[in-house]
Amino acid sequence: MSHPEDWDSHMTRHRALVARYGKPETTDTAAALKLIAGGIGIDPGDAQAFLYGSREAAEAYAASNLEHEGFPSLGIAETGRGWIGVIDMRSWRSHVANR
Repeated sequence: MSHPEDWDSHMTRHRALVARYGKPETTDTAAALKLIAGGIGIDPGDAQAFLYGSREAAEAYAASNLEHEGFPSLGIAETGRGWIGVIDMRSWRSHVANR
């Protein structure tokens, strides 16, 4: 897991993403995991799904989550409502559990 950045840097980066792509919505993680590769064997509690307005937005947020937070993307898929992206939160959950 990458080193978390300081809060001010995080918020500056987040505001830039929101200004360019809009704020993603959280969405049903279990349903998103089923959509992306049939669930890929990950518990929905170990992931988080977001809905984006474009593939470009989903890819930009995925890259930022990996680079700055250490959360890899489990995949991106188009839906009738936009683009779904799912991130793997297991490294963070493991870190919190081991505190």
